[in-house]
Order: sequence, then C-alpha cells, then structure tokens
Amino acid sequence: MMTKKNMYQFKSMAVIWLCFCSFSLKAQTNPTDELLGFNRQWRFSAAAVAFNKLKLSHQGTEHLLSLPTLSGELTVSYLHHIKNDFSLVLGAGLGVAPYNIKFRFDAPEGSPFHFDNGKPFELQLFHNEYDGLYFQIPVSLHKVFRTSDKHNYSLELGTKLNLQNIEPAALPYQWEYSSEYEINGNNVPLFTSSQTTNKGIAAMSYFAKLGIIRSTVNQHTLEYRLIFNWSPSAIRKGSYEFQNLPYTSRGTTEQHINFIGFEFTYGLTTLLRLGE
Repeated sequence: MMTKKNMYQFKSMAVIWLCFCSFSLKAQTNPTDELLGFNRQWRFSAAAVAFNKLKLSHQGTEHLLSLPTLSGELTVSYLHHIKNDFSLVLGAGLGVAPYNIKFRFDAPEGSPFHFDNGKPFELQLFHNEYDGLYFQIPVSLHKVFRTSDKHNYSLELGTKLNLQNIEPAALPYQWEYSSEYEINGNNVPLFTSSQTTNKGIAAMSYFAKLGIIRSTVNQHTLEYRLIFNWSPSAIRKGSYEFQNLPYTSRGTTEQHINFIGFEFTYGLTTLLRLGE
C-alpha cells in the first residue's frame, strides 16, 4: 500500500512528467523534418540491470552489509507516433528484484565461535536472493532527436506500475534465512534474517532511457540505451539479528525497485508515415 508520503511523491512526479510532455509538444509549433519513418511499432526489449543494495538500519555493531545485485527485465510495448518524432508508448513486462546480504568479521572473544588457539576464526556470509518476481506496466513519452554528429538518439521518460509477487491471494509472503555453525557437535545459530512482501502490492516507479536509435531498410529500429529506474515505494521490508555475540547487532532492511542498466530494444514497424 502506498503511504500518504509516497502518494504525494507520485502526484508530484506525475505533474512534472505531464508538464514536460505538454511543454515538449507545444514547443514544436513549426513543422520539422521527421528523423525516422515509423508511425506505429511493436517493441521488444531486454535489459540487464544492477539493482541497488538494500537500505539497512542498524542497532548496535554494524556487521551486515549489502551490495548491488544483477538482474533483468523483459518488456513488450506498443508505440504510437504523435508528431515531430514524439511518440506514446504503452507496455507490459516481467522483472526480478533480487537483493544481497553479506558479512565478514572475526569471531569476538566471549562468543562460542571464538577459539583460543592463537588464530582468529572468521565468520562470513555472501548470499543473493532472487525471489522478487514482479509484473510491470510502463507508460512513457518517446522522443527521437539528432545531434551535430548526425546520429539519431532517443530519450524516453515514463512511469511504471509494478505488481509484486503475482498470485491470486493478497497475503504476506515471508522469506527467512539463517546461518549457524557446528561447535562440539551442536548447531549454534549466528545470524537470522526475515523479509516480508505483500502479494499483489502495487509500487509506482519512474524511469528514464537514453541512447542511440538506428533504422533498417524497412524502417524497423534498433535501440541501445542506458536506463535509470527509481521508486519511492518499498516492495519488501524485513529485519535481521546476530545471535550468541557478546554485544547487540540487529536492524531492519528495506528494498525498492531502484536500478541502472543497459537495454536493447527491437522495434517492429507495422505502419509507416505518409510519404514513406
């Protein structure tokens, strides 16, 4: 569920985006040469992205860390040209929101993991989790422009509706992870973490894509673009705790659909502009 703060952020971003669209279209009052010849397209996109690390809040000693995680998105969309190389794009796709947790430190004195043999015993974990499937519905404004180097570039700005964990029942899904060591024949727990996601949760995000666009003889297109995605809404929240240590080390975790990446898009032109 979106909070009042997130709703305000969404409305603010929506107003800015709509103002940009309106200003961009009105600014082109005089007819100009169209750079490309497509009028309508089916577009197929594949993206390799790096999701941002988890947002961590610590209490006590800060042992837990998080790193960016590689993932991907697949999208099918429909483009309709408006005027002067401005187009509206509506799509649907799938993505995976992974995350990473890690720690590495020497077992402290006073814990069952510390052995008095002259050598420190290292406690460590490196774990990636890929359970965050989401369905996305992007809506955007696409613009083609040319610079002095005679190359065609594209800029796309838009919003997405992301539906996390596509299942009928809107019930919380909880994932737990634990780490333990065997000491003198007994399993001694060291670390536990739990993450909770509401099935069917809707999270808004906002994106920008910038890159090169090239056309084939039949006015199909190839696009190579950098993508940036940001969301104010958390798709999962959780907590963690280290156990059997002589001090406190625990906290909370939070994840958003925030990433940067590279996208390849093939545009299958179904209708050319008049005169093509």
